[in-house]
Amino acid sequence: MKKWMAFLLTAVMAVGMAACGGKETAGTESAGVQGSEGSETTADPAAGDGENGAYRVLIGSSNMSGSFYSWLSNTCQKSLEELGVEASIIDLKSDSANVPSLIEMAVSGGYNGLVIDKPDHEQDTDALLKEAAEAGVYTVLVNNTAGDDGVSCYVGLDNYTLGYCIGTAAAGMIPQNAKGLILKATAGNTGSEDRYNGWMDAMKDAGRDDIEILDTKNSKDWSKEGAMAIMEDWTQMYSDFVYSLCDDMVCGCIEVCGAAGFDTQKIQFFGIDGLANGCNAVKAGTMTATVLQNADDMGKVTAEALVEMMSGKDTSSRKFALDGTVITSENVDEIIAMHEANGMMQ
Repeated sequence: MKKWMAFLLTAVMAVGMAACGGKETAGTESAGVQGSEGSETTADPAAGDGENGAYRVLIGSSNMSGSFYSWLSNTCQKSLEELGVEASIIDLKSDSANVPSLIEMAVSGGYNGLVIDKPDHEQDTDALLKEAAEAGVYTVLVNNTAGDDGVSCYVGLDNYTLGYCIGTAAAGMIPQNAKGLILKATAGNTGSEDRYNGWMDAMKDAGRDDIEILDTKNSKDWSKEGAMAIMEDWTQMYSDFVYSLCDDMVCGCIEVCGAAGFDTQKIQFFGIDGLANGCNAVKAGTMTATVLQNADDMGKVTAEALVEMMSGKDTSSRKFALDGTVITSENVDEIIAMHEANGMMQ
C-alpha cells in the first residue's frame, strides 16, 4: 500500500486539455440528463478549504492509454477547472486494486472530492466511499450508473442500453440471412457482457432470427491490438458483419480485414463510443454505425454535481443517466465537428 501511495503522489498529472438512455432513446441528438437536469451550480469554489481556499479534486482515470477514458478524464478536469476547482488526474491503469489507494490518498491528502471511473464497475467500494464522505470527501462515479452506495453521485450511460441502441440500428441495416462475428472484451467484464446482451436482445426484439453468428470471442482487453489478434484468426472465414464493443476494437478489426484483402466497404462493422477514430471510419465508409458516449456532457454533469456536493448545496446520492446518439453516415459530420471543437480530432 505504501509503495502504491508513493507512486500516486508522483503520478498526479495536471493535464490541461482543452472518452443511450433506455430503448426509446436511440438516435437522440443530444444527451439528456435524469436527476438535477438544467440546474446551475451557484456555489463559489473559493469557499472550499483546500489549498489557496479552492476545492481540490482527484480524478481516477480507468486507463489514460484508452481513447475514451482519456477523453473523459480530461473533460472532467477541464469542466472542474472552469468552475474554479483544482483537479488532478491519476491513471488507474485498468487495475481495480488501485482504487482503494486513490480513495485513501484523497482522504489523507485533504482533498474535497473524487471523480472515479472504476476499471471494474462491480468492485465494491461502498464502505470506503462512505468513510470518505464522512471525512468530507465527496465522490462522483463517472461512466457508471449501475451502483447505489448511498453517498456517491453516478454519471454515465448504461452499457446495456448502449448495446441495445447499436443493436437496434444494426437490425435495420444488416441484410437478410447475414452471417456475423461478435468480438467481446475481457471475459467476465460486466460492461462487456452488458453491451453484448443489449445487442442480442435488440436483435431478438427486432425479429432478426435469420442472422447467423458464426463465432463469438473475448479479447484480452478493450484494445485495438487485442481485437486485431482475434480478427487475424477470423479472416479464415467470411462474414457479412462484425460487431465489437468499442471503436478502438472495431478499428483494429477493419485494419486486419483490409490487410487480408477483404473489401471493408462491403463488410458491415458496428461499434460503440463514437470516438474520433470511429467517426473517421464512419466517414470513410468502413464502419457502418457506432453510438456516441459524449464525454463532454459527462464531464460537465460530473463537475456540476461534485461542486454541488462539496459546497453542501446537495450532498444526496443521485444518478444522472445520459442519452446516446447513433452515428451513421447521415450525421457523422456533426460529431466530427464536435470532436474538432473539443480537441479530440485535429
